[in-house]
Amino acid sequence: MTEHVDQIEEVAGTKRFVVRGGRVVQKVDCPDGYKFDRSKQKCVKITAAEKIAMKKASRKAVRTRKMHAGANRVKAAKSRRKSLRIRASRNVAHKAVRKVS
Repeated sequence: MTEHVDQIEEVAGTKRFVVRGGRVVQKVDCPDGYKFDRSKQKCVKITAAEKIAMKKASRKAVRTRKMHAGANRVKAAKSRRKSLRIRASRNVAHKAVRKVS
């Protein structure tokens, strides 16, 4: 006897608030293998073609990062400090933010 199992195409994501461009915005975190679809307002399964494209883009990004390693490190540190200051001033919970007493 064979058992028919339906694949889950949509799942609910968890909502959280993050700082983007100096503003606090709502973000939806989806489980692994899923992405948020704005039209459906749900997390949908990532297709095989999308996974391949993401893997290819990731390899290209690694090459670019290696090329600009020194300059990017300084820029990233500066950007991170600015972002943490914004988060701290707006009381947005984040692991890296420490309250100074």
